[in-house]
Amino acid sequence: HMKITKTKLIKDKLPHREFSFWKWFFCCMNLIKEHLQKEWKESLIYGFMSKEDAVSKLLEKPYGTFLLRFSESDIENSQRADICGHLTVAVIEMNPERACPKVYYVKEHLSPRDLHEKGLAAILEAFQVNDPNMPGTKKRLLKYLWPGREFFQVFQPYLTQKEEEDDGYKRGKFRIEIELGPSVLPANGGGGTPTHA
Repeated sequence: HMKITKTKLIKDKLPHREFSFWKWFFCCMNLIKEHLQKEWKESLIYGFMSKEDAVSKLLEKPYGTFLLRFSESDIENSQRADICGHLTVAVIEMNPERACPKVYYVKEHLSPRDLHEKGLAAILEAFQVNDPNMPGTKKRLLKYLWPGREFFQVFQPYLTQKEEEDDGYKRGKFRIEIELGPSVLPANGGGGTPTHA
């Protein structure tokens, strides 16, 4: 076992990051406390998982299977004392370049502000991609929460609750188009970050 000094844990910046491990961990805990308490308690968020671990868990699953993990690279850019981390969706989908499975990472639209304004379930429900089987049409990106729980079975209570919490005005559902376009990564099935269209 390798010992980690208090300085390394609390003060030293992580490689290629502008923050320490402790600050990142603290920000992830704040994200849960401020925006995701119920989802965390119900084990809907996997949380602390590397990209590599996400790939190994998702690679043999049906397209549309996803898990929620904390972003290793982003925290809220704020001067507040209780800043938050960011959430990332890892999802398996068909690689349009090679017609084979690939794990993608979506972190757009999952900032603490987005979660506060729209709620996690509504954001996840809104993600859409081009349907490779029906050109010109869109399909829902997220279908099964890892290891295989149907999306609406898991998130319907949150969608209903958010509607009831609103101020009485009926709001239309919104859609977020995610582009799973050309990969800039090696052909080994590694992930990429879909961009907002």
